Amino acid sequence: MSNITRVLFTAVTVALAGCGGTSPSPRASLLPSATPSATPSATRPSAPIPTASPIALTDSGQLAPGTYLVHPFTAPNESTSVTFTVPGGWETEARPTGQVAAIWPVSGYSGPDGISIGFVTARTLETNPCHWTAGSSNDVPIGTTPEEHIAAFTANAGYDAASEPAVVGGLSATRIDLEVPRTVNLADCRDGQFWVWGDGADGSAIYSQGPRGKFHFWIVDAEGKTIVVQVHDMQATPPETVAQAQAIVDSMIIVP
Repeated sequence: MSNITRVLFTAVTVALAGCGGTSPSPRASLLPSATPSATPSATRPSAPIPTASPIALTDSGQLAPGTYLVHPFTAPNESTSVTFTVPGGWETEARPTGQVAAIWPVSGYSGPDGISIGFVTARTLETNPCHWTAGSSNDVPIGTTPEEHIAAFTANAGYDAASEPAVVGGLSATRIDLEVPRTVNLADCRDGQFWVWGDGADGSAIYSQGPRGKFHFWIVDAEGKTIVVQVHDMQATPPETVAQAQAIVDSMIIVP
């Protein structure tokens, strides 16, 4: 693994891969070492049925194929759980607190062809993702509702965000897709990093792991909580691995 992330949990140092200035404060990151659309139908779809009794995921390492249960967040959202089913060839790493917020294939999550899946709760976005700040004073508030999140993404001048209605874990959601713009040279960004989320994000809030990195966010209305499912991939990520990640997202059950 290469590059250094900043983690809300300062006990964790990871090898991942934003320009100059003093060292910023700790930030959330992937572990170890992502015009508002129409409102989805109010009818709640049936939740997916897991393929097996879920295994509580608290340890690091490669995952056997199966269904797993994670608690990705700290207080006040520590009770939120996510269940998902993975094929062979995926792995994770636990935080010192026992929480697991992200998974990725054994082939890696960094550029030029990596991919990862994680979960985020956040209250701000970076105003300028390339020239991000170490504190939240210049961040863009995104409120607490899915509609406020979507409006903030759409209005951000740092990228173009496309959105569409979706369903995750039987809950209404909106999918937002964006990528590092062609005009952005990561070498010109602060510390070579392109950050979407502002300070204070909880979970696997990851910066782009390579040029033209792509972010896919499912903004989920989890019965009063706004939970974000994140997939981060690259232009060169193999289609079969992207398909595996989508199948994992489709298998999710979220319990607020």
